[in-house]
Amino acid sequence: LVDLNRSGVGLVEIVTEPDMTSGREAGRLVKELRSLLAGIGTCDGDSGEGSMRVDANVSVHGSGSRGTVVEIKNVGKPRLLERAVDCEIRRQIGVL
Repeated sequence: LVDLNRSGVGLVEIVTEPDMTSGREAGRLVKELRSLLAGIGTCDGDSGEGSMRVDANVSVHGSGSRGTVVEIKNVGKPRLLERAVDCEIRRQIGVL
C-alpha cells in the first residue's frame, strides 16, 4: 500500500518515541531527518515548496498532573516547529 497526497506524491510518516523535552530538540531532529532523506534521494527537503511538512504532539506532565495532548500540524520549517513547540509547552505549563 502506498499513501499518496493530493498531488500524487508518495508520503512517508516517521513516528518517534515521546522523549523530546524542548522545541530545540524537535527542530534538531527535523533538520537531521531532512539531511538524511535528502542524502538518500527520498526528499529534496525544500520546505519552501512543501516537500517536507511536520506534525508534533505536545503534552506536559509533572507532579501528578498531565497536560492534554495538542497536535501542531503542517509545519514547514524546523525553526518554526521549535517556536511552536516551545510556545505550546509554556501554554500547558501555565494551565497546569
